[in-house]
Amino acid sequence: MLRKLLCSLALCCALGVAVLGAAFADTAYASTLSLNDATTGTATNQFEFGGSWTAGADWRAYQGDEHYSNLAGNYAQVRFSGTQVQVYTTIDPRHGIMAISIDGGAETFIDTYWPWRVNQELKYTSPVFPEGPHTLRVRVTGAENADAADSYIVVDRIDVDSSAAATATAVDHAHIRLDWAAVSGAASYRVSRGALAVGTTTDTTFTDTLLWAQSSYAYRVEALSASGATLSAVSGSAATSVLPAGGFPRPFAANGVWNKPIGAAPLHPRSAALAAFFASHAINPNLTFYSYGVSVSETRPSDPLQSVPCIRYVNCTLGAFGSFRIPTTAQADPSSDGHLAIYDPVAGREWDMWQAWKSGDSWSAGAGAAVSMSGDGIAAANTASGNAANFPLLGGIVRPEELLQGRIDHALVFMMPQVSNLGRVCPATHSVGDTSHPDALKQGTRIQLDPGLNVDSLAIPAWQKTIGRALQVYGAYLRDSSSSLAIIGENPISRGYDAWALVGLGEPNDGLMRGFPWDRFRVLDAATTC
Repeated sequence: MLRKLLCSLALCCALGVAVLGAAFADTAYASTLSLNDATTGTATNQFEFGGSWTAGADWRAYQGDEHYSNLAGNYAQVRFSGTQVQVYTTIDPRHGIMAISIDGGAETFIDTYWPWRVNQELKYTSPVFPEGPHTLRVRVTGAENADAADSYIVVDRIDVDSSAAATATAVDHAHIRLDWAAVSGAASYRVSRGALAVGTTTDTTFTDTLLWAQSSYAYRVEALSASGATLSAVSGSAATSVLPAGGFPRPFAANGVWNKPIGAAPLHPRSAALAAFFASHAINPNLTFYSYGVSVSETRPSDPLQSVPCIRYVNCTLGAFGSFRIPTTAQADPSSDGHLAIYDPVAGREWDMWQAWKSGDSWSAGAGAAVSMSGDGIAAANTASGNAANFPLLGGIVRPEELLQGRIDHALVFMMPQVSNLGRVCPATHSVGDTSHPDALKQGTRIQLDPGLNVDSLAIPAWQKTIGRALQVYGAYLRDSSSSLAIIGENPISRGYDAWALVGLGEPNDGLMRGFPWDRFRVLDAATTC
């Protein structure tokens, strides 16, 4: 487990997140924008070349390209907004002297001769000047020192420093808000968390979602022109807060099927026979992580608006609320089920997709449902939602934060082999089965781990004890059929980081829960109409 945690920390550092146990102050700090010579034009942050220049390819140059000339009077000019610039060039035995000026001021002469070739060499750093628009000009002098074989100069890369910054503020355990000043000429702003682009907006504010508690995140906000060119960039960082004292938020009604404890609910009249069938089919029991789980994505007002067609089943209800927004970071679970749950916590709505598929900027699904999160979120009978029972995809899944906090405050969902084809029980409104065995469980069946069992005394990992206690208090509903028994969890693919690794779990997970007391379950009674 220690090895997994160390690996997860390294991964998170690469993604701009540091998982730490202490609180961090919100930070706004200056940024540097690197400009490439291949971005040509007369707009801000573009290279305007005067005279005859050659565009060449060199894998050692910045982004593999550079411009060069030896004709006196040729120039390269860049308009930028910032406080300082650095000029990177190539030094070489055939290179001469360049002249650099800022805002039409006095020129600084830079000798770019060197006995051997070196790319991306920092040769000029300007003085610090007031934040605002400026112009850098690099001129070919046609002169060289006595050792140089020619007077070529290379224009490759310019770095622009800016004192402007984004203010990052922690909203809660899972959200950080970014605010920044508007940039003249900007058509939109691209927000990145580490190396991951998490969204684009036309506003000057953005809230990142599904973050890990008590973790520090670094952001970069790029102002983009109408053509998509980067005009400027600012950075900021902040740390999320601790998990709520009341527990990780749970969706749906507090007194509904997902969040209401079992209490004194009666057992099925044939509980023993049904439970024995269940235990005999506990094949390779596991908790789903990265395959056959539910990918979860939280939408925000700036996300792209989508109309998602259902291409397998026409009785889906994905369009019940009209078009809906899907974050650019959303990805479907990679299994054949392709589950993806999009939810809007402000509107209290959820969109569930089975066999979700993205082609270009558009989405489609095999089936799906749009449901309200104010009730139980179960799709109506005679519709095709995201799973066999018509349950909401957020209903009952295990979230990594719940294992972090050591408790799960809702019922779970599971899938297993040999599901009954003789109907369903509430709260399921749909069923798909593959056996007529009289003891097989029907879709919607609720099972409970024997509440008299001392879970804490079992020789199983702590995270399985957390699941065990939830199964005693809330139980689990049968949602789907599968080739093995599985408690269904979140696939963190849409988060942009591996949340399961942060609690010491991950692949391989086949048979991960073999030591769990599957022979100590009982089956609760349920209505057949709902």
